[in-house]
This record gives sequence, C-alpha cells and structure tokens, in this order.
Amino acid sequence: MVKRRVIEESDEEQESERDVTPPKSKRAKREGKARVRDDSDASVSQDEDMRNEEGADKEIDDEELDEQQPEDEATFEQNNEHLIRAAIVKKNRRVTVAQSGVIHSIDVKNFMCHRRLTFNFGPQVNFIIGRNGSGKSAVLAAVQIGLGGKTINTGRGSGLSNFIYNRGKKGTKSEAVAEITIKLKNSGSEAYKPDVYGDMIIIHRKFTAKSSSWAIKDSEGKTIGTSKRHLQEISDAMNIQIDSPLNVLTQEVAKKFLVNSTAADKYVFFLKGTQLAQLSEEYELIREASQRNDKFIQAKRDILPDLKAAHKEADRKRSEASKARDQADKLMECKKEQAWGHVACKSAELKKVQKDYDAQVKVQQAVIRKLEEVQASLAEHEAKCAEAEAAMPSHDELDAINTERSTLHDQIKANRNHIGNNKAEETRINQDLKAVKAVLEETEMKIAEEQSREMDDKAEEKERLRQQIEHIKTQLAETEADIQDSRQQRGEAEHKVNNLEASISGAKRDYDKHQRIAEDIRGQIAHLRGIEKNKLSAFGNNVDKILEEIQQRTWKGQATPIGPLGLYVTLKDKDFKDVLQIQLGRTMMSFAVSHLDDRRQLEAILKRYQNQQPIIVAEPDIFDYSSGVPKDDRILTPLNILTFTNDWALRLFINAHRIERTALAHNHEQAKAVAARYPGNNIWSADCYQVINYRDGGWKSDPMTKLKPNDPKNALFGESDVNSAIQEAEAKLTEVGRRLETIKSTGQRMQAEQRDAQEKVGEQRAREQQAHAKSNRLRRDKEALDEQVKDKESVSIAALMSHKSDYENEKANLIAQFEEAVVQKERYEQLNRPLVERYNELRNRRDAIEVEIEEHRSRLQQMVEETLTVKNRIPYYNNKLTEAEKALEVLQLKLNKTQEEYASWYQQAADYCDEVLNPRDPKKIQLEMDALNSALKQRERRHGATVDEIEHEYHRTKKAVEDAEKDVKAFADFNKVLKQSLAKRLEKWHAFRMSIALRAKIQFQYHLTARNFTGKMIFDHGAQTLNLRISPEQQSSSQALKERDPKSLSGGEKSYSQICLLLALWESIGSPIRCLDEFDVYMDNLNRRVSTKLMVDTARNSEAKQYIFISPLEIGNFIELGPDIRIQRMPDPERAGQTSLPFEETSS
Repeated sequence: MVKRRVIEESDEEQESERDVTPPKSKRAKREGKARVRDDSDASVSQDEDMRNEEGADKEIDDEELDEQQPEDEATFEQNNEHLIRAAIVKKNRRVTVAQSGVIHSIDVKNFMCHRRLTFNFGPQVNFIIGRNGSGKSAVLAAVQIGLGGKTINTGRGSGLSNFIYNRGKKGTKSEAVAEITIKLKNSGSEAYKPDVYGDMIIIHRKFTAKSSSWAIKDSEGKTIGTSKRHLQEISDAMNIQIDSPLNVLTQEVAKKFLVNSTAADKYVFFLKGTQLAQLSEEYELIREASQRNDKFIQAKRDILPDLKAAHKEADRKRSEASKARDQADKLMECKKEQAWGHVACKSAELKKVQKDYDAQVKVQQAVIRKLEEVQASLAEHEAKCAEAEAAMPSHDELDAINTERSTLHDQIKANRNHIGNNKAEETRINQDLKAVKAVLEETEMKIAEEQSREMDDKAEEKERLRQQIEHIKTQLAETEADIQDSRQQRGEAEHKVNNLEASISGAKRDYDKHQRIAEDIRGQIAHLRGIEKNKLSAFGNNVDKILEEIQQRTWKGQATPIGPLGLYVTLKDKDFKDVLQIQLGRTMMSFAVSHLDDRRQLEAILKRYQNQQPIIVAEPDIFDYSSGVPKDDRILTPLNILTFTNDWALRLFINAHRIERTALAHNHEQAKAVAARYPGNNIWSADCYQVINYRDGGWKSDPMTKLKPNDPKNALFGESDVNSAIQEAEAKLTEVGRRLETIKSTGQRMQAEQRDAQEKVGEQRAREQQAHAKSNRLRRDKEALDEQVKDKESVSIAALMSHKSDYENEKANLIAQFEEAVVQKERYEQLNRPLVERYNELRNRRDAIEVEIEEHRSRLQQMVEETLTVKNRIPYYNNKLTEAEKALEVLQLKLNKTQEEYASWYQQAADYCDEVLNPRDPKKIQLEMDALNSALKQRERRHGATVDEIEHEYHRTKKAVEDAEKDVKAFADFNKVLKQSLAKRLEKWHAFRMSIALRAKIQFQYHLTARNFTGKMIFDHGAQTLNLRISPEQQSSSQALKERDPKSLSGGEKSYSQICLLLALWESIGSPIRCLDEFDVYMDNLNRRVSTKLMVDTARNSEAKQYIFISPLEIGNFIELGPDIRIQRMPDPERAGQTSLPFEETSS
C-alpha cells in the first residue's frame, strides 16, 4: 500500500479539505507532483537533429495520454475475481496480532472533559462504551491529536485551545496546559529502529492555547527527538494514516458515511481512504509541469529562425572584415608583446629593489650582531660585577676582629698602666734606697769611730741586748719572708681572678651571641609559620595587597609590573637551596617594571605597605639565550633545576646572574673539577663555595657568606617543604638552647672559681696584714731594746745607733717595696704577653682583610666603570638598529608593493596571452601600435564597427543559436521521459483502482452474507460515484432479484450495509489502526448484533491490525468475548467538579 505523503502543518489546522478529482478517461485532470530536473548537459544538435527530436517529442501528446487506458474493467474482473475470492476465503482464519504500530496505552491530562485519564488498549479489538457525555469521543480525539492529526479532522474544533480542560471558565487559568502521552508497540520484525527506541515508542505532546511541543521517547523514557518530523518518520515507517477518513471515523464522519453519504461521498471516501486521491493530486502536478515544458520548447523553437538569421548576418560581416583581421592580429601581437614588455620592466625594477633590500638586511644584521656583542659583553661585565660583589670579603669577620681587638686593647692598656706604675715605683725606690745606703754608710762610719773611742764596763749588757736585738731581727726577717709569701700567693690569686674575669666576659659574649642566634631562629620560625599560612609573606609585608593594587593601577611601560620574581620560580633540586638563596635571593625578592616612571609609582606603593624590596627597570625583551647554554650535557646549571612560569622573569635572572651558563656542583671538590673543564665561568657548589678558573690563568675559590638565621631569604625555594624547614629551625633552636645551657653552667662554674680565688686573695691579704702587724710589733720590741742599748751607750753612739737603725729599717722597707713592685710588674707583664700576642695576630689579620677588601673594591670599581662604558654603547646601537629597521621597513613596503605589482602585471599578462620572450621596449611597441590603430580606425569608419565588435557579434549569435538548440533538445528529451513515466504511472494507477475496487466489491458481498443479504458495489469512475445495491434477507425470491438503493432500506438495514461497505474498504488500506465512533446509533438490536459480530470477526481475521470501536450502548451480549477483545467502560459523566475518571475494564 502506498504510504501517505508527509506534509508539514501547524498545530492550528483550519484549512478545508481539498477537492479530490480522480483521473478521467478523456481530457481529465492528471495527477502527480512534477519534480522537474534540468539536464543542462544535453548536447546541442544541428537543424536536422532538431527536426528529428521534434518528431520524437510528438510520440506522446496530451490526447494520447488521455486515451491510454488499462485493459477493460470487466475483463480485469473476469480474470482476477476468482483469485481474490480465494484469497479472502483463505484469510478467514486466526492470524497473529500486531507487534508494532499499534497503541499500547494512552494517558491524557487536562484534555477536553478529562482532568486525568489512562487507557490500556489490546492489540486487536477494543470497545469503549459509556453514556453520552462520559468522554468516549475525547479518547478518539486524543489519539488523533497525539499522533499528529489535524485538529479539524477531529470534528471537535479547529484549534488546540478547544481541547484544553476548563479553558476559559471563570476561576481557571488562561494558560492551562494539556498533555497527551501515547505508547506505540515497537517489537517484532517490523519494529522501527529497535536499537534506538526499544520495544516501545512514547509520544508525548504538551500544548496550551498558544503553543505546542513534542517529545519522542524510547521505552526507557529517554527523549530521542523534539520535533514533529520524528513523529512523521515513525508514522510513515508504521503506515499510520491518522488523517485518513477511513482510518479514523469520528462521530461526524461516521454519521456522514453510515447515514447521510451520497454516491459521490462514498466515492470520495474510497479515493481518500485508499490514498488514490493523493496520487491523483501528484500526477496532476506532473501533467501541469509537462505542459509548461511544452510551452517552453515551443517558444524556443519559435525564436530559432530569427537567431539563425542574425547569426548568418554576423557571419557575412565577419567575412567582409577578414582583410582587417591581419592588421588586428598584428595589433594583438603588439599588445601581447607590450604587456610582457611592461612585465620585463617591472621585473628589472623588482630586482633593483630586491638588491637594495638585501643590502639593507645585511646592514641591519651587522647592527644586530654588534648590538648582541655589546649586550653579551654587558651581561658578561654585569656578571663579573655580580661575582666580584658576591666575592667581596665579609665585614662580619672584620667587625668581630675589631671588637676583640678593642677588648684586648683595653686589657693591655690597663696592664701596661700597672706596669708603668710599678716601674716608676722601682725608680723611686732605687733613688730612695741609694740615698738611704749613703746615709747608712756614713752613720756606720761614725758609730765605728765612736765605738773605738768608747769602751767601758757595760759591754756585756750591751752584748746581751744586741743578741736579743739580733733574735728579733731574725724573727723580723722571717716575718718579712712570710709577708713576701703571702704577697706572692695573693698575686697568683689576683691573676687567677683576672683570668677568670676575662673568661667570664668571653662566656657572657658567647652567651649573648647564642641568645641573638636563638632570637633569630625564633624569628625565622615565626616567618616560616607566616609563610605556611600565606606563601606571599616570604617576600615581605602585605604582598597580596601590593599585587592587587598593581593590577588596579595604570602603568606607562609596555607591561604591567611583575613580582616578587620568586613567585615565578620553582626549585626542582633542594640540594642547591642554600647556595641559590645566597646568590639569587635578592633578585627573588625583587619587582620588575618596564618604565622608569613605573618604578617611582611602584616604590610609593611598596613604601605605603612597608615593603622595601628592590625594583628592577628593564624592557620585557624575550631574547634567545640558547647560545649561552653549555654544550656539555654533563654540566648542570641553575636553569636546569629551576622552573619559570614567566618568560620575562626568566630573562631577568639570566641578565642578573647568567643562570644559563653558571655551573653547579654538589661539593667544593666537584666544583674545582667542573671549573677545570669549564674555564671562564662561575661554579657554585651546594656547600656554598664559589670557584672560577680564569681563562687568562689563575684560580679563585672562596666560601660564600652564609645567610643569618633570621634573613627572609632563608624561606625561598621552600614553598613545598615549609614544615620540614620549621622542624629544622626548631631543631637548631633546641641545639642553641643546649649550647646556652652549657655556656651558662660553664660561666657559673667560673664565677664560683672566681669567688674562691677572690676569697683566697682576701685570706692572703689578711695573712699579709697579720704579718705586717707582727713585723711592726717586732720592730717596736727591737726599738725598745735599741733604746736600752742606747741607754748603756753614750749619747752620741746611741744617737748614731738610733739613726742607723732607722736607716736600716727604711732600707729594708724600700727593698721590700722594690721586690713587691718587681713581682707586680712581672705579674702584669705575664698577663699582657698572651694578650699582646693575640692583639698582634688580630691586627695582622685585620690588615690582611682590609688589603683584600681594598683590592676587591678597586677591582669592583674598575669593573663597574667598564660595565658603564659598555652599557653606554647600547643606546647608540639601539638607535642604529632603529634607523636600520625603519629603512628596512620602507624598503620592505616598496619591495612588497613592487612584488604585488609584478605579480599582478604578470598574472594580467598571463591571463591576456602566452608569455612573449625577450620583448621589445614598450615605447617602441607603442609607436607601432599607434600606426596599426590609425589604419584600423579608417576601416571601422567604413564598416561602422570594429573588427573586435564584429568578431564578438559573430560568436554571440553563434552561441545563441547553439544554446537555443541545446535547450530545445534537452527539454524535449526530458519531457518525453516525463510523459512516458506519467503514462506508466497512470496505467498503474488505473490498475490499482480496479484491483482495490474489485477487492472491495467481493469483500462487500462477503460481509453481506452475514445476514443473508445480497448486493453489490457499483463504481462509476467517470462520474466519480459509488452506489450500493442491496437485497435484504426478508425479501422473497422474486423480490431478491430486484436489488434496491440503500435509501429505500430501513435505518438498521441501511446502517448495516454501510458497515459492510466500511469493512470492505478497510481491507483495502494498510494502516494498522482503525477507529470508528458510534457505529451503532441508528441500528436496531438485530443489526447491532450482526454488525458487531461482523466487525469483530473481521478484526480477528485481519493481519496485525488494531480496531477501536466506540458505542454508547452495551456490547458484551452481542459478541463472543475472548482474550483478543478488551472492553473499556466509561463511568457516568459528572456535570460538576469532575476529577479523574476511573473506568471499568471487562475482558474475557
């Protein structure tokens, strides 16, 4: 069966049915939609071919098309009736039910009178029964609208707004939404895209008064499509013809067909239901197209004589102008040569410009090379300056030396003051001792003189007294010896006290130093904990605010400032963290700007946020640094172990530290080995040594000054291991704490020893005082004895002896004082000796460091001056490069323009003619062309047109004739094929109509026998009518011979005959779904019973078809129920407040 034509339509269908006119036997309208194809490649024929094709075109004209009829209808029925009857008899058996293309269920919401309703249909026979107003016909309307049918075909309204529940009633929403969900079975061999949809296709339509939407889903509910096109494809594949009047008979259509239909109405139903009407419309379009083609061909044939005459005249003029052709050809040759002559001139100009451009390129390259050399030299000088600055001896050692020297100087000075005082005391004592000795000698001489003169009886007593005096003198000497011993021990104790005092002072300094180290480590830990919370704190205060303000500001330079540069650097090998912190730390903390004014603005921002980091001013030059990378892959450089996320930052590090060529080593010895095979470059070792093997000879290997514990640069390169750094710092702090405890305990021990020594000094001082007291007592005893001796002696001798004794005492005191001064002097000299040696050692080290610093400062100053000299050369070469680039740009523009002109001229010349080798000068060619043009103009005045115009007119008229002949032949061939095709289609159409009509006739007679009726269907295809002749069973045999028109039958008999007609026509269509609304309204019980049984039997014997019958009356008593029959009973209608409508389902 021919499938329906797909027609795009809106949801608001209001157009009326088109009139259906079948093809007639004589001059009837023809059917078909002409899809005309323009075969533009048809060949052009000459006059004789045109005559032949004109004859061929007349083989099939419109009259012949009208007269081409299939075989006689009576003959056809005679030849095929027995075959059809046999097929019908054979078909009356049980068949398989439909597995695809039939409705499984329908669910509606807010549709017509139903707020919510769900039906499950059987695959074969379904009855929907209920009282009037219960919503039976609404189910059929939902099927039509849900499967894409026109709203006007439902007989319930012309727009979707008429199908919305309670639409427009007072108190309801004006934008109510209605929904229809239909599930189609999709299994078996005829399933449509089962891999996509599964065994069920769900069609969901939602609409309001103003809009409508579709959702085509698979069996799982997944949406496959959202347009009506998908539904049309499914309907075409399953042959669902929802708009066919025979497939779905609504109340109005059923009433018209079963009760009020005329012969013409039945014939229209027959054509539309079998889709013959649709084919008729399409064939008519084909006929109209064929007629238009005939008119076009005839129009082309009518103008051919005029075209040929014009071409003949143009040929005559062309022959007359042949004499001027040679001159025109010569002129053309000159034009060709002149064209290529201009190309040759432009080629010479291009070569000259290219030569100038190449020369300027060399100049630019020379300037670039010189600039690169100067930049490389500047980088080398800056690197050397950085190396020299990094290699500058630290002032920390010098400061420590000066501090210690100052302490030693104070101690030495104090000791020397003591020594000077002792020496002055010795001098004074020596002078006093000399004077005392002189007076004592003089006194002894006087005593001896007096004693020699005076000898008396008191000699023995005097002797006794002198012996006592001598004994006292002995005790006095022992006492003086005891005083000297106590003095010596006191001096030793005082020396120990002084030594301990110096040691305690050193311990205190060491304690203070470690206290400062501990504070620095605590600061480092606090700094690291800040970094742990905010990594930006490693670069100073308020870095996040600084970066935010940088982004908000407007800058004059080429690029927005970046920084801190450490944000763009990541270290891959932590073994080199310490050395890179020392060497790159300052740059890591720096910011970079590209304009000097930007630096001042950035300095203000940093100052406002209390962050005084360095600022680098440099253009964002992304230069190529590959030339500086070592060729030896074994050499490790900082560039190898650093990852940069900013190209500008990378170039800044290369400029500042030459990280692309500086080598790295894991220790000092390895650094020396690398320097041996990589001379002239810096080598940094992981244990913080800098090694250089100078190209001109000599080595340098110095330790780097390590960072203090609280230096912020210690936190660099530790972003990924802050916890470890904190743990390491805490371990150091613990070690320093232990060292502080050790120093403290040592200091306390030395303080205890100092106190013991001070006590000993006190003891010896007390002992000395006791000895002095004893000495004084002995002296007093001696003086008393001397007085007694004096009493025994003469006054003069006594006086002399008294004086002698005084002088001896004074001499002894002076000697004792001298010895004490000598002892003190030696003690202080002994104290001073190691101090002086240490002081001299420190002075020599200080002098050496100062000399080294001065030498480094001198070399650095010289390097800075050389660097400035090289740096000042860069602007000169930059200006030179700018001039060269501008000149090159001008030449580039000139070269591009010349190249474009040359290419354009060459292409124009090539398009104009083939290349002419070695053309002459265009000026000479122009002289020759002027002469030829003058001669041609004289001929033009005689002929009234130029040779080119005559030649052009000849070819134009020739092409016009050829095109016309080609069009005539092409359209004639096409129209011939089109008419032949139409003739075959008409023949098939008539054959289809006879076959369908014959089958319907036999099937109609077969259905009438269910009530022992006889009758027949009478088709008049010419008059487009379908009449029925019925003989009811109640008639006598004589009356049965007279078949009557259905109008003369009773209402029930007429309805029954129309049911037989409908069933007969249903057998001629291929749609799997058939619906009939209120088929038995006008039947009596007998006809209802027979008609219902007839329809059920027909449905049971139909192959893969689903039937839906609607009736307001009971059905179950008239038919034999079975599993293939499903009866849905609608509840009685509720006139107010109707909600969901449950229904009763009755099946056997």
